[in-house]
Amino acid sequence: MQAKALVRTAGANFLAVGAASAEIKSDMLPGKLYMFTCSQACWVKQGEAGSTTASAGANSVLCLPVQTYFFHGSNGPALAVIQDAVAGKASINLMDEI
Repeated sequence: MQAKALVRTAGANFLAVGAASAEIKSDMLPGKLYMFTCSQACWVKQGEAGSTTASAGANSVLCLPVQTYFFHGSNGPALAVIQDAVAGKASINLMDEI
């Protein structure tokens, strides 16, 4: 069995992360893997487009800077983000097999 490598595709989505929850991505596709990074600690929640809201703690994931997180599109098409304590930036990239 040969391992498949993943490569980041062009067209990253960026978001300024602040004190209010905002959707960074609302068209995540089932069967696709997405890489998420952030410049400051933030809370992330995946769900339905237009109705997903991240909040500190409550059913959201705490993502730390200088870490890489992966989200699968099958868990919902939208990713909402809110800052933990300090505003920052976040990005999400679609990963493809090569």
